[in-house]
Amino acid sequence: MALEGLRRLDGSSVYTVAGAHLYSSQRILDAERRLVIAAGRRDGSAVDESAVDLALLEMAANRTALDAGQALLVRQMCTSGARLQLAIAPAGAGKTTAMRALTLAWTQDGGQVLGLAPAAAAAAVLGEQTGIRADTLAKLTWSLRHGELPDWAATVGPSTLLIIDEAGMADTFTLDAAVQFAIDRGASIRLVGDDQQLAAIGAGGVLRDIKQTHGALHLAELHRFTNPAEAAASLALREGKPDALDFYLDHGRVHVGDIAQATEDAFTGWVLDRSAGLDAIMLAPTRELVAELNRRARAHRLDHSEATGEVPLADGNRASVGDVIITRANDRGLRLTATDWVKNGDRWTITAINPNGSLHARHLRSGLHITLPAAYVVEYVELGYASTVHAAQGSTADVVHGILTGHEDRQLLYTILTRGRAQNHLHLITEVADAEEEFLPGIHEQLTAVDTLDRILVRDGAATSATTELAHATSPVTRLHEAAQRYADAVTIASQRLLREDADEALESAGAGPLPWLPGVPADLRDNPRWAAYLAARADRVTTLAEVVRGDAQLPQALHRFADVLTDELRTDVVVWRAANGVPNDDRSLLGSRTGPRADDIAADRYARHLQRQVDALYPASVRRWETAITTAIGDPDHQDEHTLDLARELDRIQASGVNAKLILQRAASPRRPLPADRKIDALAYRIQRLVTHQRSVDALAVRRGPTRPGVGLEF
Repeated sequence: MALEGLRRLDGSSVYTVAGAHLYSSQRILDAERRLVIAAGRRDGSAVDESAVDLALLEMAANRTALDAGQALLVRQMCTSGARLQLAIAPAGAGKTTAMRALTLAWTQDGGQVLGLAPAAAAAAVLGEQTGIRADTLAKLTWSLRHGELPDWAATVGPSTLLIIDEAGMADTFTLDAAVQFAIDRGASIRLVGDDQQLAAIGAGGVLRDIKQTHGALHLAELHRFTNPAEAAASLALREGKPDALDFYLDHGRVHVGDIAQATEDAFTGWVLDRSAGLDAIMLAPTRELVAELNRRARAHRLDHSEATGEVPLADGNRASVGDVIITRANDRGLRLTATDWVKNGDRWTITAINPNGSLHARHLRSGLHITLPAAYVVEYVELGYASTVHAAQGSTADVVHGILTGHEDRQLLYTILTRGRAQNHLHLITEVADAEEEFLPGIHEQLTAVDTLDRILVRDGAATSATTELAHATSPVTRLHEAAQRYADAVTIASQRLLREDADEALESAGAGPLPWLPGVPADLRDNPRWAAYLAARADRVTTLAEVVRGDAQLPQALHRFADVLTDELRTDVVVWRAANGVPNDDRSLLGSRTGPRADDIAADRYARHLQRQVDALYPASVRRWETAITTAIGDPDHQDEHTLDLARELDRIQASGVNAKLILQRAASPRRPLPADRKIDALAYRIQRLVTHQRSVDALAVRRGPTRPGVGLEF
C-alpha cells in the first residue's frame, strides 16, 4: 500500500529503482544446488597415505619442497574421499606446486588425473606445469551436447581425479555440466581458484556457497613476493581491510595525476624497469588505454631500431619484426603441436612478415613457432606490451605498472597489485579536465587519492550466486533496512503534506518511533483517515523485523574484534543499528563508515554518538593512555577516531604479550621517515605490525642462540 506522495506520476512506487531488480531462473538455482550437494558427498576415491608421503618426499628430493600448508592441502585432497572439494588459493600461494604434488600422489596410487580450465591459456599452463592432459571446460560441455567425447574425456572413471583450475572464472551452467559428467562416471573433482579474483560473465559465485556450506581448503603462505610485507598487504587487500593500502602508500607505490600524466608515468616506469633488466608489464582497465600504452611502447622500440615491414593489427596499432604481440582468439586449426594451438592470451614475438599480411611468430613461453594468417592478424592480434587487467589474470612479472580510473572494484585492484614479484605500482587518475569533472552531491572538492582508493577497496565486485542473492533479499536484516527507510520517509512526507509549517515541530514532539532514532507518528496524524493506518502498519513492520534481528544478534566477521568489549545489550543495539541503516557486513567501523543516517538527521546522529560513548566507556584506562600516546606520536593531540582506538587496543595487547610497545611506537613514528599526510594512523598501525613481527622473530632467535644486542630492530 502506498499513498499519494509515495508514488511517481506513472503510479510506480518511489522506492522502485530502475535497474535494481535482479532476475534469475529455477534452472540456475537448481545448478547451484547440485554443486553444493556434490560438495557434501564423501563416496569418492582416496589415495593411500603412503603414496602421499612418497610424493611429498619425491618433490623435496627434486628441490621443490612444499610448505606446511601446501602439504596439508595435498594430503586432504588425496585422502578425503570427497567427490567435489574446493581449494581457495590467493594469488602467489604456490597453487601450481601443490597441484603437481597432488597429481604425483594420485597417479602413483594407480589413478589418472585430468585438467580443465575456463580459458585455453590457463588449461595449457596447467598441463605444462603438472604434466597432465588439460583442456577447456567449453570443449567438454560442447562435446557433451554434441555427443562427441574427446578421447581423454571418454577415459573418465572412478579412479579419475578431475582438477578444475581457475574455477572462480567458470560460469555456473558450464561448471555444473562438467561436475555432473564426472560424478556420473564415478570420478572425483577438485575445484581450485580464488573467490576474490575477477569473474567472467556468467560466473555465479557458487564457490562462496560451497565454502559457506561445506568449508574449503586454503593456501595461506605466499611465495610470489620478494617482500614479505607486500605479501601481507596483498592478503589484507584481498579481504578488503581498510589498512590494506597502507603498505603501498607508505612505500611510494601510489602515483597520481590526470590521464595524460598517469599514462606517461606508467610508461616511463615500465621503460626504466625494462632497462634495468626486469620483466615489467603495463596494465590498464580499458582497451583504449591499453592501445595507447602499446603504441608508446612500440614507438620507443622503433626509436632504437628500424622497422622491417609492417602489418595493421586489430587494436588500431601496427607491428613489425621484433614487436611483441598477443593473440585474442582461440583457433584450434592453427596448430603448434599435435595437442597445442593458438590461444587467446598467448604472447609472441614477430620473426617475419609476409607480403600478403600474414606473419611468423615465436611463442614467448614455449619458443614454438607459428604462421598467423592475414585475416586472423587483422581481426585478433594486438600489440602485447600492455594488457587489460582481466587478460593479465594468471600472469606474473617482476614489476607491474597499473593504471586506475577510480571506478574499479576491489577485485580488479587486487589483481593489479598481485602480478608483480618485486613491486606493484598504481598510477591513479584523480584529476580530469574541468569540462569532465564529476562531483558527488554535497562534496565540493576533488576526491583525494586515498579517498578514491578507499572507495575502490570497499566496492566488492565478486560474483554472488542466485541462491545467496535470494537469501539476502529475503533476510530480516535486509527487510529491516527497507522497512526503516520507508517508515521514515512516510512519516516525514505525511507530516510535511498535512501539517506544513508545523511539520518539523510535530516530528520533534512525537517522541521515539519504532526504533530509538526514528520519529514517532505526530498526534495530529494518528487519527487521519488516509494516513493513520498506513503509518501504523509501517511502524509495526519495523518493530516486528527489529525483534527478529534482535533475536539472532550476531556480529559480522568484520566486528569480531569487539566481541570482548560489547555487552549483550550493546551487541544487540549495534546489530539492529547496522541492519536498519544498511551497513554492509564487511564494514569494519562499528556503526558504519560508508552508510548510515543522513547528515541532517539529528536524532540518528545523537543516538549513534550515544552508542559509541557507551562502547568507549568499556575500554580500560590503559587503552586510553595508549590512545593519548598515539595522538602525541603523530603530532596531533586532538586527533580522535575509531582507528586510533583500535590501534590503542592493539598496543595494549602487544605490551601485555611482553613486547616493549612504547619502544615499538617510538620507532614506528620515527621522524627519520615521516608518516604519509593521509591516513597517518593506518600507516602507523602498519609499521607497528611489521616491527612487532620482526621483534618477535629476533626474540625467538635469541632464545635459540642466546642473548643479542638489545634494541636492534627494523628501522624506517
